[in-house]
Amino acid sequence: MKSLSNKQFWRKWMIQSTLVYIFGLMFSAIIGFIISGYFQGFLDGALESIISFSVMGAGAGASIAFIQRKILKNEIKLPSSWILAGATGLFISEFVAGFSLWILGSDRDMSSSAQFLFISLMIYAIGGSITGIIQASILEKEHINAKAWIFAISAAWGLAFLLTLGSIHDQEGGALILFGMIILAGVLFSFITGYAMKKILESR
Repeated sequence: MKSLSNKQFWRKWMIQSTLVYIFGLMFSAIIGFIISGYFQGFLDGALESIISFSVMGAGAGASIAFIQRKILKNEIKLPSSWILAGATGLFISEFVAGFSLWILGSDRDMSSSAQFLFISLMIYAIGGSITGIIQASILEKEHINAKAWIFAISAAWGLAFLLTLGSIHDQEGGALILFGMIILAGVLFSFITGYAMKKILESR
């Protein structure tokens, strides 16, 4: 990396990405529930859940992509479509999965704990893959081989949300454990994506 040393890169990526994951997720969840509450009374409860999760996914994806673009601005001039890609991947996966479950007469909240976690893992891994494919194509326009980014962002979203939604689904965990797991998820997400991006930039 030319503009940032490895130490500077790691410090900025880990701190800023983790904080944005935590607070971006919380803010997106609040907005999602406000929007779904607006439709309460004239939409089926499952449809409200689809809207809530879809908006939360889009908001979390966009906020993470925003901070990634900001951190990388001295290395790569990424277009605003990088942020749109972050929102699009998770929105599509959440909406399609939620709508499909609704058509089948089910949803994540009706599932057992193991099923809930598996469904959530798949939704965010697939959403991460969609995001990764779009963002990798953006990087390749800058003549950067970024195929590894697809796998990294998919694994990061899948594993991070496995921890995040797992702690939310556990009603006995308590608020402190919930917040601790969200922090851990943010650190895990930042480490996977930061390591992948560092290797991608070093291989230019």
